[in-house]
Amino acid sequence: MPFNLKNLFIGAVLLLFIGVAYAEQTETENEQPQVEDKIIDQKSLKKEESERVKKVFEGIAERNRTAKKSPEWLKEAYSSVRPRKLRDIPKEEYKTYRNYIAGKDVYVIVHPGFYAFFDARAVSPSKDNIGEFPSLNIFERLTFEISPKDLNMRVMKEQERLLRDFLEYMSTENKLVILVLPRDYKDHVSYGYAGLDEYARYINEMTNMSGSILYLESQTHNNGVIEKEDLDILTSFLNEIGVKRVLLGGGYLGKCIDDFYESIRKTFKYEDVYFVTEISAISPNDMVSDSINLLTKSGRINFRGVRKYLKVNGIATDNPDEKPKFRRLTLYKVYR
Repeated sequence: MPFNLKNLFIGAVLLLFIGVAYAEQTETENEQPQVEDKIIDQKSLKKEESERVKKVFEGIAERNRTAKKSPEWLKEAYSSVRPRKLRDIPKEEYKTYRNYIAGKDVYVIVHPGFYAFFDARAVSPSKDNIGEFPSLNIFERLTFEISPKDLNMRVMKEQERLLRDFLEYMSTENKLVILVLPRDYKDHVSYGYAGLDEYARYINEMTNMSGSILYLESQTHNNGVIEKEDLDILTSFLNEIGVKRVLLGGGYLGKCIDDFYESIRKTFKYEDVYFVTEISAISPNDMVSDSINLLTKSGRINFRGVRKYLKVNGIATDNPDEKPKFRRLTLYKVYR
């Protein structure tokens, strides 16, 4: 996917202001500072943080244009999924990951890139190579040309952009994110595994091979259920580093994310698990786009439309009394 710094920065600043508003509310409730001081502090924070965020994304753009387009980087990206597997981390190392969390929240991303790698069938071959490797990854090839009339694919591409930007930012800032990857994914990729591990490249590009990104595997490639052993390890890890809230994203709402929700609810309270609207995807195959507009005129996600869609189509939970809770993406606490 061609990197658009302008759009990326606009999105980042929007998230910043959402985050500042959330932080302001928290301050008012807990510390109740003087109104005049609070206004001055927030204005100063907006300017300072917007400049800092801009520089972060400028660095990301430069890295995507240069380092990630080298044969050396691509060779490593294709070699294997580089985030560390949670099962492989000794318990005595858990506490070191306290340095990677902000506050008491952790983001868990279920099955990133699922449509492009496990649902889609027609993927064009790469037209250009960098050394022996394709210049574009599978997702970029799949979405290189999308008809303006193909609303479902346009929504899918925009959903992926939001998640990719989020993971690029979090990994660059060395903030903890846990991925739930499809088990034995090489046996199930829809494009056909033929020597080059395209899914590994995709994951490594989004996460920048950062030490703050970890992963575990789902029970199968097409559900988000976590095996008991993995759930026990995950719960022990999160308790050790002081996590109180689990924030869910990835794909898809109504499917694999819901499966993971049911798994994590066995060890985390209902009030401590949230779905994050901006980074939770709806399956293009299931999208009811004729009655609900999921995109704005500018081609961005219409979050009012998303909420309306979810009210109409619902989210599957085992307990009908538990209404899934949604939370807007708040990066303020992540990068402050």
